Amino acid sequence: MTTARTLISRALRTAGVLGVGQNAAAEDIGEGFALVNDMIAQWQARRWLVFHLVDVWCQSTGSQAYTVGPGGDLDMPLRPNRIEGAFFRQGGSPTPHEFSLDGSETGTDIADGSNVLAVVGGSANAIDWPLTLLESREDYNAITMKGLPSFPSQAWYDPAMPFGRFYVWALPANIYELHISVRAPLQSFANLSDNILLPPEYMEALHYNLAGRVQIAYGMEVNPGIVGIASAALATIRAANSQIPLMKMPSAVMGRWPRGVGIGWAGAGGSLPGSGTGTAPTDTSGFFIIGVSALDSGGILGP
Repeated sequence: MTTARTLISRALRTAGVLGVGQNAAAEDIGEGFALVNDMIAQWQARRWLVFHLVDVWCQSTGSQAYTVGPGGDLDMPLRPNRIEGAFFRQGGSPTPHEFSLDGSETGTDIADGSNVLAVVGGSANAIDWPLTLLESREDYNAITMKGLPSFPSQAWYDPAMPFGRFYVWALPANIYELHISVRAPLQSFANLSDNILLPPEYMEALHYNLAGRVQIAYGMEVNPGIVGIASAALATIRAANSQIPLMKMPSAVMGRWPRGVGIGWAGAGGSLPGSGTGTAPTDTSGFFIIGVSALDSGGILGP
């Protein structure tokens, strides 16, 4: 397998710092080691550069906020800068944890020493209720009774340091599990002998993006060929990692559409949602239209 040292030596050679057959000095290897870990830390913050989402959970306690990060309530190897989704689970047996910082659970070792288990579904009688994520502190501030104990429906994540804080509203009782979906940690390197444990499409991206950073760090002119290969490799990772959730339209948007923008069913018969009849279409052979003018659709959409 390819080690961190091999990757750095290849990048130094591609960048032109080393000639054919030359060995890198310890200072050059050390510089490359720092650059590659800094680069991966940047990649970690971008959803499309992380190939896997994991489920992290804790038991609710009725608290307003839960800490997220190593040793926190929602225990995981890294404090995430954002979360990708959240829900709470009602009933069923306790869910196995995906992360185990002390190695007490079996799983596939990753570079930071924790374990990542396969995504685990709920037991047969468990019910998962989605939480709507608020996008800003201002949205959370708009909630008037933040301490209201009730059935939760919304959540907000504050990416504070050293622990993030996960706020749930309304406050759930202690019979629920709180789950968040977060990006799995990309491998960083603790030693030059660490093997690279990333999918194969990451190898070229690591090699050429590191080579470009080496040229900048050494005050060299950046080779356009290196930039082109580095960009293409990142585009490949983006395509491989793309996961686009089905579009969800806010209920407020569904109330009334301006003329020229339509949403409804186009079919051979039946009434249309929002047409005033209060009935669903009877012809299910139609197709859903959004953002199409009434004129273009033959006048079949509501005003």
